[in-house]
Amino acid sequence: MGWLSRCCYQLVFLQLFLLHSSLTHSKLCSNDQASLLLQFKQLFTYTSNYYDHYMEQWEEDTDCCSWNGVTCDDMGKGHVTGLHLSAKSLTVTIPSNSTLFLLPYLQVLDLSLNFELKGSFPEANRSNPLQILDVSHTSFSGRLPNSIDNLKSLTHLNLYYCKFIGSVPASIVNNFTGNIPSSFSNLRNLSLLDLSAQIELDEAKGSRAKGILICPCL
Repeated sequence: MGWLSRCCYQLVFLQLFLLHSSLTHSKLCSNDQASLLLQFKQLFTYTSNYYDHYMEQWEEDTDCCSWNGVTCDDMGKGHVTGLHLSAKSLTVTIPSNSTLFLLPYLQVLDLSLNFELKGSFPEANRSNPLQILDVSHTSFSGRLPNSIDNLKSLTHLNLYYCKFIGSVPASIVNNFTGNIPSSFSNLRNLSLLDLSAQIELDEAKGSRAKGILICPCL
């Protein structure tokens, strides 16, 4: 009877071990989001320095939640929620139709301090969950879309030392001329806004700044 009990215990232990191993080695990241990241990776070239191989581990059939610079939700659903690529000497142009902007659960996007990184922003939809957007010290340029005020969850926006130009869009300002529009107040959760080193507003006081003053978190 004792021998039979030991066999049963060993069998149960083996089953638990195999179950743990399968869970440990299973991919957390969803395949569709991994595919979007891999397509994004294909855009890039790197200058020859320490960060040359930062994305080297971004490979198919590996868990993208363990990739450098990638963070996923803590609910175990495999949603990519953060992309942290600051100061990686990225030197390419990110088009507005890049798969980067198709990640449906992305909350944090940090591309700052990639001085030669160029790009432009797509139109933003109301379901976009982005909370932190930092492209400071990059060569992002062009016009910001009027739909940026659709980013209702946005709390931090840093456009410091970029190259945005043109007239004031409907919702935000950066190296623009003219008035600060009242629709800026649609960014209800915004608590940090850095537009320095580029602003060329006629005035930033009185009625022209009403949009900023209405933002409850600023």
